[in-house]
Amino acid sequence: MSFSLLLRRLRTRPKMSQAVFPRYLNVRTNLVQEWESDRMTEGTLTPTQLKRELRRIAWGQVRLARKLGVWPSEVRDWLAGKEPVPEVVASDIRHLPSHNLRPPRPH
Repeated sequence: MSFSLLLRRLRTRPKMSQAVFPRYLNVRTNLVQEWESDRMTEGTLTPTQLKRELRRIAWGQVRLARKLGVWPSEVRDWLAGKEPVPEVVASDIRHLPSHNLRPPRPH
């Protein structure tokens, strides 16, 4: 299932409009419209970039899927290039801390 279809279902089951739904997500109204029409505006990740991000954060596919709240098979589809990584997910992945960043030690 594509991200746009999933998002549309999440919005329409409780009968929310595209004007109300973004308030729950804390995003712009036109961003929801773009997501539902499958237009990626702020960038997504290619399979190669996703693999690089997984190495950077030192996570496996299952751990990433749990963190994002998606099925591991969806992450596999992204890595195989079968489905595009939704831009909101790509943004979340890019903002995960690198595995080699440690908190500063107290002196």
